[in-house]
Amino acid sequence: MQAVWRNQFCIQRQLYQSKFTSFWLEAINDCGRNPRALWQIVNKLLQQPQAQQQATDKLTADDYAKFLRSKVDNIRTSTASANLPIIIGRRSPPMSSFEPATLGEIVRLTNNTPAKSCELDPIPTWLLSSYIAPVICHICNLSLKSGIFPEQLKEARVLPLLKKSNLNPDDASSYRPISNLPYISKLIERCNQKIHCSL
Repeated sequence: MQAVWRNQFCIQRQLYQSKFTSFWLEAINDCGRNPRALWQIVNKLLQQPQAQQQATDKLTADDYAKFLRSKVDNIRTSTASANLPIIIGRRSPPMSSFEPATLGEIVRLTNNTPAKSCELDPIPTWLLSSYIAPVICHICNLSLKSGIFPEQLKEARVLPLLKKSNLNPDDASSYRPISNLPYISKLIERCNQKIHCSL
């Protein structure tokens, strides 16, 4: 039952992404040679989603950082006297080699990955994933082969979102930090998970 639900959810997500892509491509094509209309369309595409514009102007980035640091410090203080966790090791096969990701696998990954854009992405995700899959495939394989994850792809944009609409927007504790990672970094991670699962 769970597999059926997951498959249906995947089909629904692919349909949404297909409709989203075709809508904006048609809107761009309808602009023709009108640069003003084209700029308005592109500007809408690059705008931050409304759901992410909930933060108040009264709180600064330092306020959020100070609150989160104090939260972590409080957790460490409250758990300092707790017993150390018991971690039971398990045998796993060594990863001495792996099969490089293929272009078809990368295309499937991009089709099954939500087309969520981050402000760290140079272009909207739906354009990125559709047209430069060979470059993405090369980046994924190069990262896995060298064992190096690019420093630039480790960066995330942290956005404070209200936990509930009725909470005080001027209180830092009313917000939940959401980390938005670059699209390529999430693809490399999924590619890595695929390799580990196949061992």
